[in-house]
Amino acid sequence: MPEPFAPIAVVTPFVVSAAAAAPQPDASWIVTLLVGGLGGGFATWIWMRSVEAKRSARIAREIDRIGAGATEEGFHRLQATLPETWQELAAAGRRAVREVAALESSLGSRVRDLEAILHSTASGFIAIDPTQRVLDLNPAAAEWLHVTRELGRGRLVQEIARHPELNRFLNDAVDRHESLERTIRLQGPPERELRVLSEPLRDPSGRSLGLLLSLQDVTQLRRLELLRSEFVANVSHELRTPITSIKGYIETLLQVGTEDPARVRKFIEIVHRNTVRLSNLVEDLLALASIEQIESNDVQRLEMIELPAMDVVREVASLLGPTAEAKRIHLDIKGDPEVRVRANRTLAEQAISNLLANAIRYSPEGTTVTLGVRAVGEECELSVRDEGPGIAKKHLDRIFERFYRVERSRTSASGGTGLGLAIVKHIAHAHGGHVDVVTEPGEGCCFTVRLPRVPTSAASAIPGL
Repeated sequence: MPEPFAPIAVVTPFVVSAAAAAPQPDASWIVTLLVGGLGGGFATWIWMRSVEAKRSARIAREIDRIGAGATEEGFHRLQATLPETWQELAAAGRRAVREVAALESSLGSRVRDLEAILHSTASGFIAIDPTQRVLDLNPAAAEWLHVTRELGRGRLVQEIARHPELNRFLNDAVDRHESLERTIRLQGPPERELRVLSEPLRDPSGRSLGLLLSLQDVTQLRRLELLRSEFVANVSHELRTPITSIKGYIETLLQVGTEDPARVRKFIEIVHRNTVRLSNLVEDLLALASIEQIESNDVQRLEMIELPAMDVVREVASLLGPTAEAKRIHLDIKGDPEVRVRANRTLAEQAISNLLANAIRYSPEGTTVTLGVRAVGEECELSVRDEGPGIAKKHLDRIFERFYRVERSRTSASGGTGLGLAIVKHIAHAHGGHVDVVTEPGEGCCFTVRLPRVPTSAASAIPGL
């Protein structure tokens, strides 16, 4: 029976029973009785509906109050106010809230992990929608494009990245709808060379969301490749020059004979000079390779001792003293004899020897070369100062590279191999130190090797070096 007639069905049997038990009235009395019963039943039904409506409205207000911040505790309080027929509904709400909270926690954890990965990676990532607007980008990409993540989101790539090569790559990737890889150059400062890979961006159902650009900074890698290529070319050139000279003069001797002793002696002296140059080059290459191997793989096993830094300087000065005297160059040694250094003695002497040999080689006759020792903080500074022609500032960033020439003709004529300063740099690095230079054209150079110092109560800094 439909719900509106339920009260009538309840009242009707009582009305019928009363009518049967009563004396036989006329028809009007029966009708009046029936109408009254029906009216009372209908009124009862209206009242019950009103009560249910008020209860439903109160429950709705309570649920609205809980709202988006629904918690299991909130539904528990609501359940305590509900009649028994609504208890299951409230229990279902509590279960739903508990499941949603667990899901939110899991998603939040995954989002935090993903954010940590994107922040930590050195590669750049840019997500782009089909209209070429930025969905998101990680900090590395934002830094390279000189934009913040907040300003980048929702904008066209062409708005935030005014780099023609990147924009051309993006247009090609969008047109082809496939993976694409290319090396591009971003204008500076600083100028960067990037390896860019594009991949279609899809949701789990396979629907296209746009593109994902992966950017890798290969600037340093390209520079190392260029240096390697230059190194091979320079080694080939440096080896070819003396070998060609030796070969040419020996062939000449074979052709003209040995009847002229003066000519023979001259040719042999040239062959000997080029042989020495070739030997020095090979020795320097082997020394550089050995030091680089120690620096990269075996620093902990490098034999280190504690010794007075002045001993290193004096030993080198005694070895190269005759060379300096031949050019009438005075060697002046200054510093604190109490300063001690922790170093591999052979390598430390080789580094100072290379610097002193360069100073003698390029200094004019009659000048002074000063060797200094001083303690600065936790470092020991070993310096070599000359009064030579100095070095222009444009060369300072590269003078410690292998075979780099400030003046190629001057270095070749002086017998240098172009590896001396590179060896000094790697020796310093192998000790956990470094080397630098202070120079002005026409005012000489001061090269300083900084190595770990052994603290002593008597050690003190000596100013003026």
